[in-house]
This record gives sequence, C-alpha cells and structure tokens, in this order.
Amino acid sequence: MGGYGSGRPGWRGVIEGRRRADIRMMRRRRWLIPGAVGSLSWFFNGEPLGEVSYRVGVNLDHLELLYNIRDDDGAPWERVQIRVPITRVPCRYGGERTYWRCPRCWRRCEVIVMASGGHAWGCRTCLGLRYTSQGLDTHHRLQHRADSIYARLGSDGGADWI
Repeated sequence: MGGYGSGRPGWRGVIEGRRRADIRMMRRRRWLIPGAVGSLSWFFNGEPLGEVSYRVGVNLDHLELLYNIRDDDGAPWERVQIRVPITRVPCRYGGERTYWRCPRCWRRCEVIVMASGGHAWGCRTCLGLRYTSQGLDTHHRLQHRADSIYARLGSDGGADWI
C-alpha cells in the first residue's frame, strides 16, 4: 500500500485554468446570430491573457475560430483556423437548444477548451481535464462546499452563524 502512483490523480490538467468557449454564455449574450463576427477574450487579474476571433456560420451550423499562436522558442506567428460544428436539439415543449460538437470526439457539449498547444480545441472528456474540486480530498471538498453556501447566504462563515 502507498506505492508509486497510488493516491488521487493529480497529473491531469484543470479546466478552470484553460481558455474555453461556453455556448450558454454566447446564447445569453445573443452572440450566436447567423453571420455574426466577434471576439472572445480571457483575462487573469485584469491582465489580458488571450483573444480569439470568431465567425458564426450563415446557417448557424458552425463557429469558426481564428487566432495566432507562437511557440515559446520565438518562432514566427502561426495562423490557426478551427471550425467547430453547432448542433440544435428540439426541446420537449418547443424551442431548441444549441450545443457544440467536439472537434475531436464529436460528442455534444456546452463548453469547448483550447488544448495546451493551442492548435486544437476539444471537450473536457477527450482532453482529459478535470474540475478543481475533483482533486480535493474529502475535508477540503466539504470545506469548499460550506464556503460556497456561506457565500450565498451573504456571510464569510464566521462565528455569527453558530
């Protein structure tokens, strides 16, 4: 017991630390209009982290991502263009819901994530990513849950709740 490789898997990347495109957010902000053009930006502590231009297909059947990347060794900028299919599923009581089709595994998903090299995008499953809470032990997971409940109630979880 306790040999090499035992314990909780910590080698997998975390989805919260990646650049991602959420179709629910794009729907809420009304960015998914056929033929629309715009950009997705990411920030960390107020500093810009990256930007990707997008173009929605005329039939709302795909999203085209356009951006430039460069390796760490100072190579010239490389233009990347990725096409992410969009699928629409009818809802039971009318209307429809839109999903991405993962460019790697073709699964239906609501969030796609940029792979570490920047040359590809995929869903959380096919990129092998996890949520931060999945790497916590039992005590820290329960503490995180209690902190989120206290935050919803408008307190920091101090002695005033005893």
